[in-house]
Amino acid sequence: MVARKIGNHHKPSGYIQRIKDDYGISEAGALNANYIVLRLPLNVRSVFLEWLERTQPIHKDRVLSRIRSARDGELSDSRYGRRMRGEGEMAEQIGRTFKAFAKKYGLDRKLPPLDFSAFRPPRASSGQMNLF
Repeated sequence: MVARKIGNHHKPSGYIQRIKDDYGISEAGALNANYIVLRLPLNVRSVFLEWLERTQPIHKDRVLSRIRSARDGELSDSRYGRRMRGEGEMAEQIGRTFKAFAKKYGLDRKLPPLDFSAFRPPRASSGQMNLF
């Protein structure tokens, strides 16, 4: 798994290329890449807004406008199916762009089925199940 903060969303062509170059993920065997539209749930929102005001006061309104345009007018959306991908034209554009570049860099391949052969349930005598 690779997590990276990537700024400059107005230059989407560089997102996957930068990750690919920095981490060599395709060459290391990565089959797939995915994304999450910025989420600002509960207390994270106030921390983010304070940070934005303190560090980027000139760009604050533009940043919030872009977040809202990818979140159907809101700063956050906890509804299932929307909280990770967003909603609206901006969210759809982000998705289309990411998909195109994932394909270009070979990060759109199907994941193999999970192999559970190494999994062994805990023994009853281990006491582990008492934790639940």
